[in-house]
Amino acid sequence: MGMKDEEKVTIMGKRREGLRGSDMRGKVHVTLICKLLRGYNWKNGAQRVALKIDIQKAYDTVNWDFLENILKLFEFPYQMTHWIMTCVRTAGFTLCINGDRHGYFKGGRGLRQGDPMSPYIFTLVMEVFTQIMHKQIKEDKKFKYHWDCKQLEISHLCFADDLLVLCHGDLNSVKVVKKAMNMFSAISGLNPNIGKSTVFFGNVKEQVKQSILNILPFKIGQLHVSYLGVPLVTKQIGYNDCKCLIDKVKARVNNWKNRMLSYAGRLQLIASVLASMQVYWASVFVLPKAVINDINKVLKGFLWNSGELQKGKAKVSWKQVCKPKLEGGLGIKDLGDWNEVLMSKHLWNLASNKESIWVQWIQVNRLKGDSIWKIVCQPNSSCGWKQLLNLRDKMQKHVYSKVGNGKSIFFWHDRWSLVKWVLKRKTTASDLEAADFDGDGIVVAAEFVIYKLKEMGKISQDDITPIMDEFDTLDFDKTGTLCASDLLLGQSSLVAAEV
Repeated sequence: MGMKDEEKVTIMGKRREGLRGSDMRGKVHVTLICKLLRGYNWKNGAQRVALKIDIQKAYDTVNWDFLENILKLFEFPYQMTHWIMTCVRTAGFTLCINGDRHGYFKGGRGLRQGDPMSPYIFTLVMEVFTQIMHKQIKEDKKFKYHWDCKQLEISHLCFADDLLVLCHGDLNSVKVVKKAMNMFSAISGLNPNIGKSTVFFGNVKEQVKQSILNILPFKIGQLHVSYLGVPLVTKQIGYNDCKCLIDKVKARVNNWKNRMLSYAGRLQLIASVLASMQVYWASVFVLPKAVINDINKVLKGFLWNSGELQKGKAKVSWKQVCKPKLEGGLGIKDLGDWNEVLMSKHLWNLASNKESIWVQWIQVNRLKGDSIWKIVCQPNSSCGWKQLLNLRDKMQKHVYSKVGNGKSIFFWHDRWSLVKWVLKRKTTASDLEAADFDGDGIVVAAEFVIYKLKEMGKISQDDITPIMDEFDTLDFDKTGTLCASDLLLGQSSLVAAEV
């Protein structure tokens, strides 16, 4: 089943700018989805629908002619397209019955499971669904976006063959989704699995629910569910939510405990395998202390006793074991500290404005132009957001901003200079404005500002000494001056001034 020439032009084309639709970062998707699904169990709130669509035999039913067409439409070089299609079309298969191979035949469609190239090819296939979805939304003015998705025009999130479609909880919006799915199925050969697909309703009236189910007869799901290997929770993650992670670590240890491994062998397995099993979870959630303690207990038992931990078997404390080898430890990562480090990466992504759909969503719906270091945690914020903001004090003292054109740096909240850091602790933006000699905020030499603040009693001589030692590094324009209009008033732009 190929794609008709006229369909190529209307559906495809060059990839859109931005980050809507498919994205290859799984943990980013889970973090964003948990925020979007928050409130689905509330009695009041916006009407919304989330469709968790399972594609029936996703890899096995991809149409080869369709795949070749999209490679050409995405402007892959001819030789590369030829190589990819040769790898896809020349795959052969045999049947293994009772250990013996029988027969040999070639495939007629689909991608090979386990082939390292298959997930990337399937991502291109799902990009067609993204283009179709955007086209249908643009043409049908009745479509309404999901809560907190309109500004970024987020209609769905896709990670390989895991598809989650989001829309407002009304019949017209679901009809647009249904039409896009039918068009995609007709040209790609991929169909939704009705029995495994799930629909989640948030504050949707019963009559509207039935109308939607008549169009898409999916089973009604209840939060929380598992998605991309972790639970989708809309509140603080608890011990029971993480029990499957603990069981997974225990199961791996039980497979090894009868193999007569040495201390060095067990240590290597802990460092390379067991300690890394919780990394994905720890990069999405702040794990409860009870979960971290239970995992540590399993690791301690395996290291000292090859199984269950027994009293008196540990040679040294676990805290000493988790120290670096240069400090006398064994180099095993402390799971609690490692969890904080992984979650702090999200703060770094926000501070550096990384190109990510999650970062864009947070910038639009949470920060709204403010600095991540300044934003105040609201009482009605989600537990995950509160826990992330609580890590700012530990992380901020290790972050230093290098001034370029100043457009992405907040003078009063980013740490770009020792001068500014001392002034922030001792003074306010109003104090700096008052220290401007000419009163119009045009140009003020940095030294004058410092000594003027001393006269005002805002800083002491002990504060001035380290500041003066750093003046050589603050010579932005080779004249030793700073732009007072932006600097003194605490704006985000720092522009070199001339005198």
